[in-house]
Amino acid sequence: MQLGRDLGDSVEVVAGLSPADRIINNPPETLAAGDAVRVAQATSQAAAPAPPPPSSKQ
Repeated sequence: MQLGRDLGDSVEVVAGLSPADRIINNPPETLAAGDAVRVAQATSQAAAPAPPPPSSKQ
């Protein structure tokens, strides 16, 4: 996964994810590699694709 801009409360993911990938949004501090997780229903916000970044062309 390639990260882009750090926007303070979120970080851009610019490469390395596909629409079928699942991520953990706001994981608890105690979550460690190898821990078991349960897949929950996606919220409408999580299911919607992020808008493209604004174009820097003028």
